[in-house]
Order: sequence, then C-alpha cells, then structure tokens
Amino acid sequence: METKTKILRSIKKLGVVASSDLVGPLGISRQALASHLSELVESGTLIKTGSTRNATYAINSKKGKRLLQSQSPKKILLVKKLKGLQEDRVCDEIFCALNLNSNLSPKVQTIFRYVFTEMLNNAIDHSYSLQAIITAELFSKEVEFRVRDKGIGAFKNIQKKFRLASELEGLEHLLKGKQTTIPEKHTGEGIFFSSRIADVFKIKSHSISLAIDNQKHEIFIKEERFKRGTEVIFKILKRSRKSLSDLFNQFTSKEHVFDRNEIRVVVSSQVGNLSRSEAKRLLLGLDKFTRITFDFKGVKEVGQGFTDEIFRVFPSFHPTIQVDHDNAIPAVEFMIRRAQKNSNPLK
Repeated sequence: METKTKILRSIKKLGVVASSDLVGPLGISRQALASHLSELVESGTLIKTGSTRNATYAINSKKGKRLLQSQSPKKILLVKKLKGLQEDRVCDEIFCALNLNSNLSPKVQTIFRYVFTEMLNNAIDHSYSLQAIITAELFSKEVEFRVRDKGIGAFKNIQKKFRLASELEGLEHLLKGKQTTIPEKHTGEGIFFSSRIADVFKIKSHSISLAIDNQKHEIFIKEERFKRGTEVIFKILKRSRKSLSDLFNQFTSKEHVFDRNEIRVVVSSQVGNLSRSEAKRLLLGLDKFTRITFDFKGVKEVGQGFTDEIFRVFPSFHPTIQVDHDNAIPAVEFMIRRAQKNSNPLK
C-alpha cells in the first residue's frame, strides 16, 4: 500500500495526529514522513497547525478543522532577545502556534498583525531593553497579546525627549500621534491607531497605568506599584467587525496623510479648573495636524485660560488648522463659546 494512503488512513482513524504518532506504526523515518506530510498539506489534502516540531495534522474537512481547532494551544509564551529581532517573524510564529488564520476573522487577522508588529517594534527600537516577554492568548470570544520589556519606560522616554515635567505628561503627549523619539525611523502613529482599533488597550510603565476601553468609551489612569519598563496589552473580539482601513480613513486625507486628530481632554484633566499651562501642554505638537477635535467627555469644569488658549490663541497662530470639540456639558460649552466669541487675529 502506498505510504501516503497509509498516512491518510491513520489520520482519518485518529482524527488529529502529530508526526510522532505515525513514525512507529508506519515504519518510516522522520525525514520521509515529514516530506509526505508536507506534500499532503501543499496539495490541500491535510491541514496543519503549530510549528514544525509541535505541528499537528488533520484531514482538510469541516470535521478536521473543528478537531484541529479544539486541540490547538490557547496560549503561547515567548522570551525574545531584542537585538536583531524581526517583529513580523515573531508574529508569524504566534499565528502558527495558535492557528490564528482559523481562529480570527480576516479583518481581525490584519488588525492583530498591525498592532502586534507596531508594539513589538517599539520595544525593539525604543526600550533599550535586552529582551521582551511576549504572550498571546485565545479566549472564547477574544484574543489578547502582551509585550513586556524592562527598558527605559515609554512615558519616561517621551518625557526626556520633549523635556516635559513628568511621566504623566509624557503619557499624554504619546497619545496625540506623530510624537516619536526617533523621527528618522518612526512616524509616531503606531500607538495612536493601535489604541483606537483595540477593544481594550493598556500601557503600564513604571508607576503609571493607562487603560483605554473603546467599548465603553472610557479612559482610566492610575498609579500602581513601580515596575521597570513597559507592558502593552491589546484585546479585540475574534470576530470583530472593525476595519483598520476604516480607521485610517477617519484620520487621514485623500492624499493618505495623517492630518486629523481627536484629543481626549479627559486624559489631561482633573475635576477642577484647567489652566492655560495645561492647555499649552495639550497643544504641544498638534500644529502637525489640519483638523483637531477635542473630546470633553468626563470633564466637568474648565478654566477661562484653558479654553482661551485652545479656542482663541492657538487658532490665531494657526489659522489653517480647524479646531472642533465634542461631548462638552453645558458649563464647558459655555466657556468654549465664550473663547470663540472673543477670537480675533493676534497683531
């Protein structure tokens, strides 16, 4: 009987097999078996999941796919040296190990690849860490990955580069987009778009933890126990209808230039008055955009200096930039309109 026929009969009987399940019963070498399995996968007769050493195989049918998926690992842990690391190859390793091509919708596969490679590349280029600890995990409805380094800290790095007063200001600046410590290598867009396409996006660095819940439209910042370096956590539904191209279109021009922004003022605010100095920090770097929308959700009160700086002074110096706002309660809306009414070109 032909060897390939024996292989297929064994797999049909067992449902899902590893190569080690076949070597003994078939009486052939591992090299010969690997060659036969590879040819059967390439012809579409078999489907495979996992890396070469831990690969499993099933008949390419609905039943086979269900069996393979049910036995696929749900979590992978990797420790990688960052020097010379290629983020796309690590992503491929995760896709193979967790069979993400079958477990995620095509749109979520694209989103996962984009965000993961951006976040791991940030660790490679910015963290000054020797290694990263990477985990990816499948749950019943969502997929999650974490990238953890023990480097300088994302917020500290931004603070030093832009000469800001604190790591909290570094966090605020990082979220604006187009803000990077290495402009010759990076656009500063990765975290901006990643934090918006996620269902949940978290960055923990040193004593500051930022959590963005896009399902609830909420942002949380809190102090935690000091932990050296940076950890990024990304979560999204496995069958999410979100589209990366739709998100890009929302913030880019017809010429595909990232020129629009939405600034969540709640990140920068406390319950009390907001000062002119706070507004200046919030506006730092925003002259790179042509349209800016300030989201005032959760802001209960603003100072005259804050709104005057954003809605009168800044537009006067940058007349080509459109400044809008959203989600302002009546008291905040009053202060904004007051500043806009007083708006006159500076002489």
